[in-house]
Amino acid sequence: MMPAGMHLLLEKPSLLCLYHLGLHGQLPIKLAEAGLHFDILLDSKVYEAQCSYFTEMKAQLDTQGQQYRFLMSDDPAVLLQMRSTFKQGKHMLVFADGNSGAHAAAADKIEVDFFNDALRVRRGIGLISYLLQVPIFSFTHDVRHPDIRVRMGERIAPDRSESRSDYIQRSTQLLYTFLESELRTAPWKWECWGYLHRMDAFTKPEGKQGNQHGSVDPEAILKLPLNNKVGSFDRKNYSFYY
Repeated sequence: MMPAGMHLLLEKPSLLCLYHLGLHGQLPIKLAEAGLHFDILLDSKVYEAQCSYFTEMKAQLDTQGQQYRFLMSDDPAVLLQMRSTFKQGKHMLVFADGNSGAHAAAADKIEVDFFNDALRVRRGIGLISYLLQVPIFSFTHDVRHPDIRVRMGERIAPDRSESRSDYIQRSTQLLYTFLESELRTAPWKWECWGYLHRMDAFTKPEGKQGNQHGSVDPEAILKLPLNNKVGSFDRKNYSFYY
């Protein structure tokens, strides 16, 4: 079953945002079956590691009678390639919460509120939306055996009165507010919990609490032995120090 509001996607090419919520590999097929034509933005390392999987996905997509392309996010010409995609009237499908670019420079990340804490995330989706003047739509799903019900979030688009930085902040926050709403009743659905600590997603607070690198929240600290020494594991900021 396809979501209400699909008519909005017929008005203008858009950024279609998926999240790693369990059936993200099937949603591109569902969207293609609904008549949406899009290219898919991927990290080249992810593509190389799962090449056979993506080859099979493309074969399934191409049965819809359209050509679907994979674009690599680390290609220097990717912005021009996306511009070409939109000029052809196609959408661009992206994963809003992936670990692509986990070691990106600090300037490429912004802070958003996520479960009453600060999360540092890539700003690329908002930047693309602003530069190419295309709206953003988030997608998720519910399983209604034997079918998958796709749900679509509200339209996010640049406002003429907004600066680039203000729009990037607002749009990125809305993407993660949508994700948070999905996880509040089913946090186990999100596959990214396990590697947030490797994405440089947390800002270590300033201040000293026994150690200058430590959390200001003493309840977050666990004393753990490592390499024959006892150190402190900061559960809030995913850091370990002696």
